Amino acid sequence: MSKSKKNTHHPYAKLFEYVFQKSEMVEEFVKNFFPAPLLKNLKISTLKPQNVSYLSPELSRLYSDIVYSCDYGEEENEVLITLLFEHKSYLPQNPHLQLLGYMLKIWEQQRDNSEAITPVIPVVLYHGDDKWKERKFMDMFTGKVGNDLKPYIPAFDLHLVDLNEESDEKLKNLKKRFLANSLLTFKHHKNQAYIRQNFSLLIEIGNDIYQHTMLVFLIKNYDISKPEIPKLLENSSKESKSKIMNAIEAYYAEGEAKGRQNQKVQAVKKMVEKEFPISLITEIQNVTEEFVKGVIAGTITEIE
Repeated sequence: MSKSKKNTHHPYAKLFEYVFQKSEMVEEFVKNFFPAPLLKNLKISTLKPQNVSYLSPELSRLYSDIVYSCDYGEEENEVLITLLFEHKSYLPQNPHLQLLGYMLKIWEQQRDNSEAITPVIPVVLYHGDDKWKERKFMDMFTGKVGNDLKPYIPAFDLHLVDLNEESDEKLKNLKKRFLANSLLTFKHHKNQAYIRQNFSLLIEIGNDIYQHTMLVFLIKNYDISKPEIPKLLENSSKESKSKIMNAIEAYYAEGEAKGRQNQKVQAVKKMVEKEFPISLITEIQNVTEEFVKGVIAGTITEIE
């Protein structure tokens, strides 16, 4: 993870969390990116999201809190799968140390709740600029660690999925288009030309909600203007192009509506600060008394 607090507002972190909060996406991810020996024992059909409210505020800021439970082995014992996302351009210095702190919090919570202590599989999805350097936890220590010391040092590993090492073809062949297109976007996140050249591919998602999510993400984070879009859709079918353009029109209409509301909220706030009477505010701003009272109470706010 990053060297400092996790930026929960980072657009890629937000998209990552949205994608991997969907059990169907996690199931597809695990099937395609976990090692075969582990997959033989994991009962993928039992995957279910877990509540991670046990995390302290400090840990919540450090990690993308995506945790799933899954049955394991013939006795169907439970294991936890934690999905972490590294989206910085530099490598984490001590990923094992950070992960160990996270895993310890899980086990402490299980202990405090008199629950069975379960194994945790820490997964890092990486798409940074620098090449990931494979390291063991033991490598963190300076000097030579003799065999006499090794029994006193935790020995565990993380499962790395480095998108830089995965081919585009493999990602495109995933059955879940939203997962495939999200991973392609993560992999090529700094390549503006790739995003524009493959715009129609990246938003070709059968599910309308997922398609809208990806569409809005690309438009907002790659400065794609409305006049550009028809050209970017040249390779799309007529039916698909019509559907996407309708979604885009709805997106811009929604944005304009949000803009108008935010302007009203700002204007009302300033007039309230200057102690204008509510009746005068409603007349000047052409809003209802309920709107003004909502701004004052904080129930009506600016929309992101």
